Amino acid sequence: MACSCCFSGTNGLGAAAAKMLASRNPARIYITGRKEAAAQQTISDIKSGGSTAEVEWISCDHADLYSVREAADMILARESRLDVLMANAGISKHTQDSVDCLDSHAMFPGGQTDASMNRDGCIQP
Repeated sequence: MACSCCFSGTNGLGAAAAKMLASRNPARIYITGRKEAAAQQTISDIKSGGSTAEVEWISCDHADLYSVREAADMILARESRLDVLMANAGISKHTQDSVDCLDSHAMFPGGQTDASMNRDGCIQP
């Protein structure tokens, strides 16, 4: 069965997960993020690893919900379903709100942007 996957982030966990899953040769892998050069490096790594998956970078600023919607619309136009979605783009430590007034600081008490996970897998500031 053909499998379609989408990973957010062009390096770190998103890139590592895309590379790992690519070894299973899904039909398609979409990598979303702002950094085209980093995405192209991940795509090159996947191809040099012998994967037969079609791999595509889709430009997406995950701090801009309009950009996220555009990326989602592009994927929805191509796919009837996604079998894997890894939405793991990181939170920037900058103090500005996102383009569309999404306040990333509201996620943590006291406006902190650093967080860790406790033993139960819950995010704590």
